[in-house]
Amino acid sequence: MSQPPAPTGPEDSGGGVVEPSTLGPWQRNSLVTGLYVTQFVGVGFLGTGLSVVLRDNGYGLDVLGWLALAGLVWPLKVLWAPLVDRWGWAVVGGHYRGWLLALQPLMVLVILAMVPFDDLSDLTPVVVLGILLAMLSATQDTASDALALLVMRGRERGLANGLQVLGGYLGNLLGGGLTVVVYDWWGWSAAMLFLAVVTALPIANIVVLREPAVAVRARPDLRTAVAALGTVLRQPGAARWALLVVPLAIGAAGMVTALLAPALVDQGWTPAQVASVTGVLTGLAGMVGGLLGGLLVRHAGRVRTVVVSGVVLVLAALTLVVTAFADADRVVVVWVVTVYYLGFCALSAVLYTVHMDYARPGTAATDYALVNTPAQVVGFLTGSVALFAAGAVGYRPVALVAALAFAAAVVLALLHLDRYRPDLAQHEPSASPELSGPRDVARGQVG
Repeated sequence: MSQPPAPTGPEDSGGGVVEPSTLGPWQRNSLVTGLYVTQFVGVGFLGTGLSVVLRDNGYGLDVLGWLALAGLVWPLKVLWAPLVDRWGWAVVGGHYRGWLLALQPLMVLVILAMVPFDDLSDLTPVVVLGILLAMLSATQDTASDALALLVMRGRERGLANGLQVLGGYLGNLLGGGLTVVVYDWWGWSAAMLFLAVVTALPIANIVVLREPAVAVRARPDLRTAVAALGTVLRQPGAARWALLVVPLAIGAAGMVTALLAPALVDQGWTPAQVASVTGVLTGLAGMVGGLLGGLLVRHAGRVRTVVVSGVVLVLAALTLVVTAFADADRVVVVWVVTVYYLGFCALSAVLYTVHMDYARPGTAATDYALVNTPAQVVGFLTGSVALFAAGAVGYRPVALVAALAFAAAVVLALLHLDRYRPDLAQHEPSASPELSGPRDVARGQVG
C-alpha cells in the first residue's frame, strides 16, 4: 500500500515542517505585539510597581531583594515547555491558541484574588498569588514565543523581536507605571482592579486569533520534546550565546532595573513620580527602542544593530552612575534614563532575534525557553544581589559594575555574530530571491 505524501514546507533541524502562514504582515505584527503586551502587564507590576509600593510603605532593600528572588519562577518555564509543545487544544482553533485561551482568564482571576489584601503588613498572600501569576504568565510567554516563531520568517524576525520588546514595555508601562499611579491616587484595591481589567483586554484578540496550520509531523511526542532540551545548545555557538553573551547583558539590566526605583524613592521622589519614570517613561522609551532595534535588524542587519545600540547603551549606563544614582537634577535623570532604555531595548531586539534563530519549529516552545532561560535566571539573581550590595556599599559602585558588564556583552555579541553568522543563517527556511550561495544567504539573512 502506498504511503501518503509527506507534507511540504520549510524543514527545521528537528524534523518539523511548518506550513506557510496565511497571515498578512499587519496581522502577524499586531498578533506578536498583542501577545507580549498581555504577558507583561501583571509581571510589570510585580517586578517594578510592587517594589515602589513596598518601599513607600517603609520596607527595606533586603526585603525587596528577597522578593526579587520570587521572580525565578519565570525561568523555570523551561521545565514544562515540552508539555506546551506536546499537548494543546487544536479543537479550539490552534495548538498554542488553546493554551492562551486557558491562561489569560486564569491570570485575571489571580489578580482579582489580590484585591482583599490591601494590608501590606503581611506580604504572604501577595507573594503566593504573585508567584502563581508569574507561573501562569511564564507559560503564556512560552506559548507566545512558539507562535511568534511559526508566523515570522527570515528578516521578519528582527521586526518581530522588536515588536516583542515594544509589547513587553507597553505591558510594563501599564502594569509597572499606570497601576502605581492608580495606587497612589485611589489605593491598593483600585490598583488591582485596574490591573485585572487591563490584563483581560487582550482576551478578545486571542478569541479571534487564527493560528497558522502546523503539519502533523511538526508536532513532536513528549519524548522528542524533552530530548530537545539536550540538543538545542549543541547547535554551533548556541551554548556560548545562551550561557555567556546574553546573560551578561540581561544580568546588567537586571541590576539597573532593581536599583532604579528604590534609588529614586530614597532621593525623595513620590511613588507617582517614580512610576512616571520607571513605568511610563521607560515603557515609552522601551517601545520606541524595541521598534527601532527591530527595524535596524531588518534593514541593517544584526551586527550593525549591535554596534549602534551597544554604543548608546554603554554610554548611557555610565552616565546613569553619576546622575540617577547620585541625586542629580531630575530633568537630567529623565533624559539619561530615556536614552538608556532606547539603547537597551534596541539591543534586546537583536539578542532575541538570535534566540529565535536557534529555535526549531518542531520544538519551538522548548528551544526558545531553554535558550532564554539562563539569561532570565541571571537577570533575576543579579537584581536581587544588586539590592543587597547597594544596601552595603551604595548604589553607584553597583551601577558601575552593571555598565562594565554591558560593555563586555556588546563586545562578545559582535565576536559571536562574526564567527557564527553562516551557521545562524542555516536556521532560516528561505532566502531572499536575489541572493545565491551560502555566504550570500548568510550575509542577507543574518547581517
